[in-house]
Amino acid sequence: MFVVEIDKEQPPGVATPEVLKLCGVSPSTLANWIKADLCRPSILGQDGQRAVRYWSVQDVVTVRTIKALRDAGCSLGTVRKVAAALDAGWNATMADSVLLWDGRDVLTMDTAGNVVSVIRRTGQSMIRQTVMQLTTFPLGAWVQEAESRATPVDVEQIREQRRRRRQTYG
Repeated sequence: MFVVEIDKEQPPGVATPEVLKLCGVSPSTLANWIKADLCRPSILGQDGQRAVRYWSVQDVVTVRTIKALRDAGCSLGTVRKVAAALDAGWNATMADSVLLWDGRDVLTMDTAGNVVSVIRRTGQSMIRQTVMQLTTFPLGAWVQEAESRATPVDVEQIREQRRRRRQTYG
């Protein structure tokens, strides 16, 4: 895995059209998830009609996780908890983890094979042998793919362009 150095002035970001392709969701689905506060673009939100949002790599992984869990039959309440856990617990080791869904709980497995509950028994270790029965979501691969498509986002320049557009078109 490679690490993208984050420049506070121009953080690496992924534009919404690219997020839709990476995650396999429709614009209306993503809009519903944003409205339901399941996810949000942390670099630059929407400011006016047709303004492009910019998402961090972590945001993209969260959207992709929501999509995968929903496709696997995970309830919206559980998805909300996982999204919050990803948001609150994101760290460098998360990119090397695999997310697992067993039909009742969401688990993480690190590179050493340690399996920990995310939802039902938060932080509790689980028996490794049960992992073979689970649906897996490779967070690390998703991070790498999002990082490979992230480009520097000049937030101030985009905001200035949006201000000028509003002044011109009302």
